[in-house]
Amino acid sequence: MRLRPGFSSRLNLSFIVYPIAIFVIFAFLLSLAGVQVAGSKNSAMPSEVGPSSSSPSASTGTGTWLWQHPTPQGNTLKSLSCPSDSVCYAVGTVGTIIKTVDSASTWNVQPSEISANLNAISCTDINTCYAVGDGGIILKTSDGGTTWLAQNSNTTANLYGLSCRPATGICYAIGAGGTIRAITNGGPNWITQVSNTTNDLNAISCPADNTCYVVGASGTLRKTINSGGQWDTQTSGTSDVITAISCPDINICYAASVKPTYPMTSFLKTIDGGVNWNISTFNPASIDPRITTIFCISASDCYMAGSIGAYAYDVPSAIFFTSDGGTILSKVTNCAFKGLKL
Repeated sequence: MRLRPGFSSRLNLSFIVYPIAIFVIFAFLLSLAGVQVAGSKNSAMPSEVGPSSSSPSASTGTGTWLWQHPTPQGNTLKSLSCPSDSVCYAVGTVGTIIKTVDSASTWNVQPSEISANLNAISCTDINTCYAVGDGGIILKTSDGGTTWLAQNSNTTANLYGLSCRPATGICYAIGAGGTIRAITNGGPNWITQVSNTTNDLNAISCPADNTCYVVGASGTLRKTINSGGQWDTQTSGTSDVITAISCPDINICYAASVKPTYPMTSFLKTIDGGVNWNISTFNPASIDPRITTIFCISASDCYMAGSIGAYAYDVPSAIFFTSDGGTILSKVTNCAFKGLKL
């Protein structure tokens, strides 16, 4: 999920199977929300090193520097997927991939062998995951991350969002210039789908194997009910950048759009499969976050992440929660941080 006009996740999150792992998501949402800047594409921070390996390091020409703090690495993380209560994978800049098998108590770096930014990850089970990134990069692991192999995306466009369905293994990747790619058999060749837009696509949510919603720049909204055979245009009611979307079922979706001026974020909601999208600002009005990620665990309960200042670096990142479908938003203050860089 990313904040760009062209946000993964950012914030689009990837499809996450087990809501029990919500404390892991808390920590990761903060990591995402604090590094996005409206109107910019993400690039590696000056302190970030790569390419990623089992021992992340940077060559100085006369020697090697290894991460000392934070550990196991300090590159910006962009997306998280938890295929079980205890197993989660996260990806980020300069090819970073990390994994936990103990509910985020410890994280280990995995070898991606690339230096491109990875923007999204989605796992179909504890051993099988896909990651997408800049330049059309798509990686897959079938052995729990011991090896990550490149797949053919048939594009060089930056890929920003990804959703894979655990039961069937169907995956959709979305990105710059209206790019949509899909697989139904595990790859390695991804099929081009027609989005009927050239706007950047920022986030995707698939509440069913054949039903997905995609959002992007200039208020772009697309929906498919036939596994991407056709992507239909929906009217969002906004021309702002839509940064995030989460659909707890095929008819109910929540999305967020952002702009540089107050109120910075608008809240979009549909309860009829996107026929109508209602737009509101946050209540209380004193809360006006730049939302970069939404994750809904039910038709009324959603978590969101963002920053509160005019720019993402103005204030610490924050997590918000609604239990009434977005009418009232409250700030979450009792998060347990589990070893991820904030």
